[in-house]
Amino acid sequence: MKKIILNTLGLLLILIATISCTKTTNNYYTTNNGTTLTGNVQGIVSLYNDSGGAKILAPNATLGGDSVVLISNSGAVYKTITNNLGTYKFTNVPSGIYNFVVSKPNFGTVQDFGFEFEGGGTAYKNFNMGQIPTTSVVAVKASSSSTLISVSGTITPFYTANYVVVYISLPNTTFVNSSMGNYSYVSGQQYIPAGLTTFTFSAITTNALHNLGFASGSIAYISVYPQNNYSGGSGSYQDPITGLIVYTALGVPAFTSVIVP
Repeated sequence: MKKIILNTLGLLLILIATISCTKTTNNYYTTNNGTTLTGNVQGIVSLYNDSGGAKILAPNATLGGDSVVLISNSGAVYKTITNNLGTYKFTNVPSGIYNFVVSKPNFGTVQDFGFEFEGGGTAYKNFNMGQIPTTSVVAVKASSSSTLISVSGTITPFYTANYVVVYISLPNTTFVNSSMGNYSYVSGQQYIPAGLTTFTFSAITTNALHNLGFASGSIAYISVYPQNNYSGGSGSYQDPITGLIVYTALGVPAFTSVIVP
C-alpha cells in the first residue's frame, strides 16, 4: 500500500513539473520547455456623457470605434477597436508587461501602465472615459495676499461639468499643458456644488510657489480647465515617467496670471 502511494505521488510531481511555468528575466512566462505562454486580453470601455456624467448604455453606436492599443515592454504593439457594446479583445497575446492607451474623439485619452499578463488564459481590463465637456470657463481672475493665491471664475452652462482643474506654469515660462506634464502645480479636481456656476479656489500658498521656484515679483501663469464629472472614475492617472498626475476629459481652458508675493 505504501509503495502504491509513493508511486502515485511521484507521478503527480512529474505531472506538475510538466505543466509548470517560470518567469524569465524579460517578464515573459514560459513553460518548462521554453515556450512563451499566450492568451487573451479583453474588457469593456465604458463611456460617460457630459450631461451630468450619465453612463452611455449598450448597445450604442457611440460605444464602438474606441481605439485600444496594447504596448509591451519589449516594444510589440497590438491594436484593436471596441464594438457597439464597448468591448474589445486581443487574442494570442504573449505573456509580459504591457501598457494600455485607450482613446476616442471627444473623450480624450486614458492610459494604464504596468499591466502584468501571465498568459495561459484570459485576463480582463476595463476602462472608464468621460466625454470632454462643452462648458466654458469665463471671467477667470487671480489675486494674491501675503499667504495665499486665489483663483475664481464662472463655468457655463453648469450641467455639463461641475469640476474644474487649476494648473500653474513652470517657473519662468508661460506654457501650461497638462497632457505633456509641463506644469509645476495642479490643484486636483475642484468641486462646484450643485446650483452654483461660480467658483473660488484658495488653497495655493505663496510658500508653496516659492518652494516650486517662483521668486517674489515673478509671474505665475494659470490655466483653469472644466472637467467632466462622471461616476465611472476619477478621470486621472499618474504618468510613471514624470510622476505627475494627468487629468482626462478636460475642456477648453481659460487663462490668467498673478504676481507672486
